[in-house]
Amino acid sequence: MPQVVTLQCPSCGSALPVGEAWRRAPKSRGTWLLNDTGVKCASCGNRFAIVQLWYVGLHYLIVAAWSVCAGLLLARINARLKLDERGGRWAALLIALVLPAVIMSGFIPLRLLRVRALRPGESVEFPLDGNSESGI
Repeated sequence: MPQVVTLQCPSCGSALPVGEAWRRAPKSRGTWLLNDTGVKCASCGNRFAIVQLWYVGLHYLIVAAWSVCAGLLLARINARLKLDERGGRWAALLIALVLPAVIMSGFIPLRLLRVRALRPGESVEFPLDGNSESGI
């Protein structure tokens, strides 16, 4: 089931379809928007830029913290189950480190996006409208 992520319009308080715009916009490695991207409020018509700069550091910090915790947990499991003797060490490493990072790459970014009003002369793409516009 697709996640519905919305933010409220700073002007009128109605829902902005940030999650849908994020899904349709071109991204690098599935998490970082390649272009300046924006959304329009359906109620008041104001245009907003999607802000993602601060979330990248937090996203990678969470992934790194999870990896450290998973590594410590894997070391304890390895000591008890003797995974080295059965060849299951790499499978356990894959499950403990890669799978959560893949899951979190789709979960975290959408919840950390924010919007701000367009700046004068700023060029932003609106993936839900299929065009590019600049600020007033």
